[in-house]
Amino acid sequence: MRTAAGGHSSEPAAGRGSRDRQVRRDFVKHVIKRHPDAETTATARCVHPDCGWEAPPTGDANECADWCMEHTGRTGHGIFLRTFSTTEQPAAYVQPRTVVGRWEMRSA
Repeated sequence: MRTAAGGHSSEPAAGRGSRDRQVRRDFVKHVIKRHPDAETTATARCVHPDCGWEAPPTGDANECADWCMEHTGRTGHGIFLRTFSTTEQPAAYVQPRTVVGRWEMRSA
């Protein structure tokens, strides 16, 4: 038997009383990705309490990482807060990835 939610049910026939039934629920997992037309900006700042150093915004995440490593080499500070942002629309899109199904026990 097909259920309204798109699952399958082994529900008892009418008139047989109330019993447990097994229902299959299908879900689609999605993943969110950066849109290929969006420009991404990376920046970082040192989180050492006595330091106010910040990497300038750049479109290249590897360049931002290089600036962080250079700062670590000069100061010994090795913990940073990195920020990535998109500057143009559309910034992201959702893409279906896999269908996942599971069986659930339901009381009738």
